[in-house]
Amino acid sequence: MRFVRRWVLLLTLLSPTILDAQTRGVRLQYGVLLAQPGFEDRAAEVFGENSTFRPGLGIVTGLGYEVGRLGLGIEGSMAGMDTGPVRERNGIGMGRESGILRTFALLASWSPKQEFKRWRPVVTVGYVRQSVDNVRVDPGQLPAFIRDQLPADVEEGSARVAGDGFRIGAAAERSLPGSGLPGEFFVRLEAAGDLIGVREVSYEELDAAFPGSARGFTPRLAAVLQWLPGR
Repeated sequence: MRFVRRWVLLLTLLSPTILDAQTRGVRLQYGVLLAQPGFEDRAAEVFGENSTFRPGLGIVTGLGYEVGRLGLGIEGSMAGMDTGPVRERNGIGMGRESGILRTFALLASWSPKQEFKRWRPVVTVGYVRQSVDNVRVDPGQLPAFIRDQLPADVEEGSARVAGDGFRIGAAAERSLPGSGLPGEFFVRLEAAGDLIGVREVSYEELDAAFPGSARGFTPRLAAVLQWLPGR
């Protein structure tokens, strides 16, 4: 009975939020992303001299459902970024190493009643799973807990760091004029941050749990086009 009472209380508190706005339905989204991952020293050591990432561009896609001012959804994104010093070969600059940031998120969103010049504010929180991979690292630069597990004749390979955590973000969205297509279109501009705890590291075919604890933080900016086909 206590469990039932708690759910009744929760629904009672949420019902004004859900019922005071029109149901919006299924939401599809696609957009562009600017992100820059960073890690504490113990996790950054996995990437050797390539541990400093520059902001990278990518894409973001998502699927969700909105009821009034509440929303739930899933989101995936991928961005490429340069890292490390410029490499040279025979005195000629060959560019920097590159890495790939991959993110999967389960998100909840809420928006207040007020709009500002037709822009609707949105607050987003949720679970994030994130990895940075495809970063080429010389075996001699790897931390001991990885290097000691590698064969003696291993050549330069790709390193990966992965973990999970949470996201907090703020956005503003605005309805777009009619396009002649069914449904309604919105544009959303969002700033968010992903804070993760590093759990796993990989180097080529070697996978290992990360010893101890380390955190990573990724600031994100996104511009997204949303389509609500049911409107």
